[in-house]
Amino acid sequence: MNHADLALRSAALGLASGGRTTAGLGLLAATSRPRRPWLLALAGTAVAGELTADKLSSTPSRLQTQPLVGRSVAGATAAVLVTRRLTAPDVAPPVAPVPEAVSPARKAVRILLPAVVGASAAYAGSRLGAAARASRPGWVTAVVEDAASLALAGWAVR
Repeated sequence: MNHADLALRSAALGLASGGRTTAGLGLLAATSRPRRPWLLALAGTAVAGELTADKLSSTPSRLQTQPLVGRSVAGATAAVLVTRRLTAPDVAPPVAPVPEAVSPARKAVRILLPAVVGASAAYAGSRLGAAARASRPGWVTAVVEDAASLALAGWAVR
């Protein structure tokens, strides 16, 4: 997996989290191996709850500090997790490897870079979603945003 593909997947998960906070983490949970039924149930409940709550008029603006920070943290976390998943070895070595120091560059590629890309894209996704909802208020725009967020996250975790 090359760095450009990982960065693109991190950005997609960030944008998805900017649209729906639970989209990236929820689809990561749904596609995790081995399957954990409790995790799938928890993630499904969170995603369904957000998809429903987002349509309510009492839902606060995503641009307020707390929701915006939450979306950014979700985007960063999902980006780091998908990067770890896609860069992990497929099979554990038969003999425990000799411990080696992990280079700072490798840490940056596996943790810092996806976190920054995911958080930044979540911020951008939050702003784009708010702009779309302001220009075309209503449930149709919200459902289109649901679909776009879930599609982006689905592509990024495959």
